[in-house]
Amino acid sequence: MFFGCKSLKSLEIQNFVTLNAIDMSLMFRDCTSLASLDLSKFNTENVIDMSYMFENCNSLVSLDLSSFDTKKVETMMGMFENCKNIKAFNLANFDTREVRDAFSMFKGCKNAETIDINFNTSKVNDMVYMFGGCESLVSLDLQSFDTSNVKEMAGMFYNCKALTSLNLNSFNTSNVEDMNSMFTNCLSLTSLDLSNFNTSNVTNLNHMIYSCPSLTFIDISSFSSSLDEIDLTDFQSETGVLKIKEDFLEKLKIKPSESWTVNIIN
Repeated sequence: MFFGCKSLKSLEIQNFVTLNAIDMSLMFRDCTSLASLDLSKFNTENVIDMSYMFENCNSLVSLDLSSFDTKKVETMMGMFENCKNIKAFNLANFDTREVRDAFSMFKGCKNAETIDINFNTSKVNDMVYMFGGCESLVSLDLQSFDTSNVKEMAGMFYNCKALTSLNLNSFNTSNVEDMNSMFTNCLSLTSLDLSNFNTSNVTNLNHMIYSCPSLTFIDISSFSSSLDEIDLTDFQSETGVLKIKEDFLEKLKIKPSESWTVNIIN
């Protein structure tokens, strides 16, 4: 509706009647000069599509969506992609029970320091680059995530440079097929426990844990693969601890140096 209004600095939409709206995709996309947006009167109870709704709203520094009713929304693909100046997302009120697609949802939100979410992701199948490029994000609570139907996780945390820890114990990865570059360039990550990961259906593990120079503990003891060779990680830290199955270790293209402690798990 306002897609591509790059010079638009303000917008008065308090009188909009949106009760019957089902598609809000691209609505404010590329409104690069828009500094504020009051959506408190928006009725979104029938909306199904919010894909790329705020993509490239580079001038927004905050966004209050506490009034949004998202119980019918099926796609949030790229919803906030490249909202580069929003520092905090408070989306704890979002009901995501019907969401199927979270591809690039927060991708490129490089100044976001907090993302408060309590998502029901039981129907989501795509999380590619969901948090990719969230360079300022220090922590992320994903304990509510049900990933049992997810097939794509490539680049999910790519370039999350400030993340120091990540608890993924709730993740069910039994249906995931692609984990390419999932943690690449997580510069501050010191440990990564993926002992609950099921990788039996994954066909692409390339560069999954690349360019993580602070990483000194990696637990991939549950990993298995039918692939002959896997370019999984480059072990940038001089020393560390690796927990791994012996047959999976043999498949690694790059193996840890002798200064790493390798614990073979049967």
